[in-house]
Amino acid sequence: MTQPQNWKEPKDGFKKPPVSQQESGQKPAKSGRFWPVVLGVVGVLAVLSLGMFGMSTFSEMVEPLDHVVLDAFEPKTEEEKIVSSAQKKDDQNAPSAKADRSTVVELVPASEEVLSAGKVYQQVSPSVVGIQTYEQDAYGMEQLFSSGSGIILSEDGYLLTNAHVITNLEGKASSRIEVTFPRTGEVLEAEFLGADVESDLALIRVEAEGLQPAEFADSASCEVGDTAYVIGNPSGEMLASSMSSGIISGIDRKVDTENGTMTLMQTDAAVNPGNSGGALLNSAGQVVGVVSSKIVETSFEGIGFAIPSQNAQTILNDIAEHGYVTGRVRIGLRYQAISDVIIEKTGIPSGIRVISVEESSDAYGKVVPGDIILSIDGIETTDSEGVTQALEGKEAGDMVELEIFHMDENGLEESKTVEVQMTEDRSQIVEAAEE
Repeated sequence: MTQPQNWKEPKDGFKKPPVSQQESGQKPAKSGRFWPVVLGVVGVLAVLSLGMFGMSTFSEMVEPLDHVVLDAFEPKTEEEKIVSSAQKKDDQNAPSAKADRSTVVELVPASEEVLSAGKVYQQVSPSVVGIQTYEQDAYGMEQLFSSGSGIILSEDGYLLTNAHVITNLEGKASSRIEVTFPRTGEVLEAEFLGADVESDLALIRVEAEGLQPAEFADSASCEVGDTAYVIGNPSGEMLASSMSSGIISGIDRKVDTENGTMTLMQTDAAVNPGNSGGALLNSAGQVVGVVSSKIVETSFEGIGFAIPSQNAQTILNDIAEHGYVTGRVRIGLRYQAISDVIIEKTGIPSGIRVISVEESSDAYGKVVPGDIILSIDGIETTDSEGVTQALEGKEAGDMVELEIFHMDENGLEESKTVEVQMTEDRSQIVEAAEE
């Protein structure tokens, strides 16, 4: 990673997300005045996995594969990210530009044709581009901020990449996004159309005609053991249009990241920083996944992940039509999972502890910080997976029932049930850069 002059070092550098612990289902201890002390202990010792309902805890150390060039940008902490997203108003979240079509990704049946690696490269490499983003430094000078990969979706300039590739440390789209085309070396400035943090996908557009779009096949056709290729730009422009090969190592992997639980495809084809937004291909040269992230623990090698094309189609077409991903709901609470160690030592019930409640939510006044939510609509909420399961299929306006363990300031226990109304979740939208 190179570092230009005129940049001061960040205070703490890039912070990695914490690792959550398993939750157990033990019953609460009886009441007593030691509860205020217990809650204090919980607040200090519990391993925090903060997030809005609909987001997840951290169970694996996973980080995005953007190639950040400028270390001097200091990211927000996870708590700051969540607080700032919670304070955004929906009308402030919409991208400044809008796609002129509602469909940008179409899936075709997977071909049974088996091409040589060389043929796959010749066929697809012109459709995989380089992405560079730029930000201003402390002196007002524009500098290269990050680089990654992207895939051409249409002849007239629609492209996809990862949301983290084109997002700055304020959580907004970078002030300038450039696309480099490998066949001609041409560089065009891109227009930001929308991005979704949870799925790590972004839609951009350049003013161009006659581009060569990649062909997308349904990822549901993939099986473990199938041949797989990755084309992208590891380390940015220096190794542009690189290709690696391997197999599909796993399907429907549940991977917890700082932005939620992602369902990903696993491959042992080499995936490195800068590959983010590149193509995972089948033996016919069809895109079956969008490279997204890699486990960064040193004990793991040869483990890369990609967003299934089936998921990418739904997300990107939604962004094209609406500017954001529709159909997600939230309650308006921030919470932390309680580790089984704390439960065992204190006897508090197994659940998720409320950190804060948004004033604009229906839960405000019904749920208070310190409450432990035991279940949602009868589904136990010992961790984020339970929360996700409980909210699945819900729509904005639906009512859900929360079973709560509450303790007053005198340490008296109370179990109660409250109903709260769901609202649409737009907290995962990436805002356009300010003009």
